[in-house]
Amino acid sequence: MQLATQESGCGSKMPRQGTEALFRQAMSLYQQGRLAAAEKSARSLAHRQPDHAGVQHLLGLIAAQQGDNTQAEKYLARATRLDNRYAEAFFNHGLLLKLLGRPEEALVAFERATRLLPSSAEPRVQLANLLRCLGRLEKALATCDQALRIDNQHEGALAERPIILWELGRKEDALLACKQALDLNPANATMQYNHGNMLRECGYGKKALSAYSKATQLRPDYTEAHYNRASLLKEMGMLEDALTSYRLAIESSPALAKAYIDLGNTLCDLGRFREALQAYEEASSVDPDNPIAIRNQGNLFMDTGQVDKAEACFRRALELKEDYIKARNNLVMLLAATTRGSPDTLLEEQRRWDNIHGAAGRTNRLPARAVAPLSGRRLRVGYVSPDMRTHAVAYFFEPLLEQHDRETCEIFCYSCHPPAQSDATTERLRKASEHWRQVHELDDESLAQRIYDDRIDILVDLAGYTMGNRLAAFTYRPAPVQVSYLGFFAATGLESMDYWLTDRILHPPGTTERTLETIYRLPRCWVCYRPPEQAPPVAPRPADGGHIMFGCFSNISKFSDQAIAVWSDILRSLPESRLLLMERLLASPEVRAMLLARFEQQGIGCDRLILRGSVPYIQYLATYAEIDIILDPFPRTGGTTTAEALWMGVPVITLAGQRYVERISTSKLHALGLDDLVASNHKEYTQKAIALARDHGHRQLLRKTLRQRMAASPLCDSKGLARSIEAAFTEMWSQWNDGD
Repeated sequence: MQLATQESGCGSKMPRQGTEALFRQAMSLYQQGRLAAAEKSARSLAHRQPDHAGVQHLLGLIAAQQGDNTQAEKYLARATRLDNRYAEAFFNHGLLLKLLGRPEEALVAFERATRLLPSSAEPRVQLANLLRCLGRLEKALATCDQALRIDNQHEGALAERPIILWELGRKEDALLACKQALDLNPANATMQYNHGNMLRECGYGKKALSAYSKATQLRPDYTEAHYNRASLLKEMGMLEDALTSYRLAIESSPALAKAYIDLGNTLCDLGRFREALQAYEEASSVDPDNPIAIRNQGNLFMDTGQVDKAEACFRRALELKEDYIKARNNLVMLLAATTRGSPDTLLEEQRRWDNIHGAAGRTNRLPARAVAPLSGRRLRVGYVSPDMRTHAVAYFFEPLLEQHDRETCEIFCYSCHPPAQSDATTERLRKASEHWRQVHELDDESLAQRIYDDRIDILVDLAGYTMGNRLAAFTYRPAPVQVSYLGFFAATGLESMDYWLTDRILHPPGTTERTLETIYRLPRCWVCYRPPEQAPPVAPRPADGGHIMFGCFSNISKFSDQAIAVWSDILRSLPESRLLLMERLLASPEVRAMLLARFEQQGIGCDRLILRGSVPYIQYLATYAEIDIILDPFPRTGGTTTAEALWMGVPVITLAGQRYVERISTSKLHALGLDDLVASNHKEYTQKAIALARDHGHRQLLRKTLRQRMAASPLCDSKGLARSIEAAFTEMWSQWNDGD
């Protein structure tokens, strides 16, 4: 550690002849960097005159320079005791105490230094910085302003003031202060970097990029500036430029694991999965115990259908960090989506999640509150979701929200996504709710307290274990009745979750699902789909010489080996048929090659497959005109894609398994009276697909009538769904009120 050495003497007297000259010589040796010689000379002086403050101070400087901060602090403390007017010793002692994590003692030392040096700005800047770190922001600002009155161009004070203002929440003042500082010293790379961070936080993305660029031009090895510039470029969708900046960050700091991880994430977004995997492996090589790199590898494998590798990665990440909530969410998602383990295995993993991540909620559970009788007031219902924006969940939630009876229900929405992700859908949902709470910034306990203070009666989770969920807030028990609905395809398994809201098709009698929640079966389809206003009319299938075009537009992660085997059987049985697969990841040559290889293992060549990446939404809907029959994936079936296909006049063949995740399409088809499209095993799935392919008349009839049939069905009856769910909430409330 380099401490200040502006002064070469102190107030101590040197009665012995020649001591002063020897002291100056020792200080000169120190300033020349000749530490060994300086230490030898200083120790000799200390032996001759142990009560000399200047010698003790010099020994402290030398020890600090040698990295022995503990010994350095002892020398500096002794110097200040020997001479209580030794300003430089107090100042350096404060610096060292701060470094050693003793802020309150450092505060005393800096305050003493400022009194001894009334005309010096530097001690006040250090004091202001420490006060800011301690959260004493108003005093920090006043101290920083004192420094600037002494020296209005002091670089440290000019850099510190905007940060203090920012932490005070005075963001515009902070930006102005930063600009003023940069006007005086535009070559300060740190201030350019801080300015970039502030501009970014305020939503001035292009200006922030400019500030980061200036910082890196001034200091080409400025790792954090390269890194932040890269992450902002990624946010702005400028992925190739982001790659360049991440690589510059790595070049300046080859051991920066987070840069490798985010480089890998960006490469994934570009569909360059082999390079992404290499980047994650590099992160693990520089930081072998980093669970994020391993978890991200798992997500890569999951997205591309490599389930065994994905599970191994998630479990390895949890070995490294047992309380890594994102990895545990991923593991539960994988087990639920793939039905790999038994229902007992899934519940066991959910209970483990609750034991670890629900511990704080159970320990600090909110007290039971007195609840007013329902007579004379409305039921207060709260919905919690990270997906109140353009998202599959919102497609089904919006019609329900709009149709809630405001005479009987008072609706609260707790929006958990970052405000920057809000869009037109968010605005519509906000207008449809009576009480809108933007809660992204709240931690789990604070969110629970907010819900509790809103006196919610029925609290509904719309996310389950999906990304951005707030399940941990439910463990504080902020509402008397808590319900899981819509956004996830399995139970939560939380001790604090009372109900899982489904229907009689998703959970027929004798279901194999295991859960702590009570399964509440609605007497109708559990969701309502709102068809998109911009959907094109149903178009007749183009003449193609009678060749059948099968299709599937679900995520590749749903393409199980069993589904690919069954689809291949169907294609072999109909030699002139083809299968069109379309989803975002298929824009990647690597992913296309992997998928083609999986079909080739089943004897299906690339000439039987049409692979396409994602397209704009209207074009996506129009693509259904090319399809005769949708082959639903399994075990995890289609969700939104099933509803979209039916609306566009295309029948869907699905396989009804034993669990909710395997019966999502089944419930929707049942709502339309299309149970004949539902198979109960692989053989029947194949037979139904082939039979429908050969029945041109039936396909034509479905194409002409499906949209009208769907519009008149429970699947599009938002008012009916709202009444059914309100009746469920009333029954749940009554049972709680009765103590059942």
